[in-house]
Amino acid sequence: MSFSARLYKHAGLVFPAVTVFLALALAGQIDPYLAFVATSWVIFGLLGLSLDVVWGRGGLLSLGQTVFYGLGGYFGSVVSINLAPATGNTLIWALPAAAGFGALAAAALGYIIFFARMGPLQSTSRVSDSVETSASKMSATAVRMASASGKGRGSGSSVKGRQP
Repeated sequence: MSFSARLYKHAGLVFPAVTVFLALALAGQIDPYLAFVATSWVIFGLLGLSLDVVWGRGGLLSLGQTVFYGLGGYFGSVVSINLAPATGNTLIWALPAAAGFGALAAAALGYIIFFARMGPLQSTSRVSDSVETSASKMSATAVRMASASGKGRGSGSSVKGRQP
């Protein structure tokens, strides 16, 4: 197996690891404002990708996607404010606490939604399936009615309608 084939096979691990390594190596050299902007881009990009996975790939309309992001951020700030005097380093406690609280809130609500017999309004794929099924039923009914009245294809009818 060639180097490019191995790189392509393990690209999901290699490229994020290289990116993290470069970010850590350049952390002391970058302007703090540019680091803040780049971090914001990455965070909002991840939020956009998660919405793409949930709505675009799964077909589930998500109106509260960023609620868990906000809950995690709020909880992380509360933890960092309260634990800063005890440890001196707020990032060690704030990041895992924020991620854990956001994940627990999402898991609790997800359990309720997915095991409470979701209706057709929460799922865009089910709505589109029911609309597609209704449209096909209506078109089949229209074809049957047209063939029963003699106005369908091959009945020999003229444009003006059926002649007695």
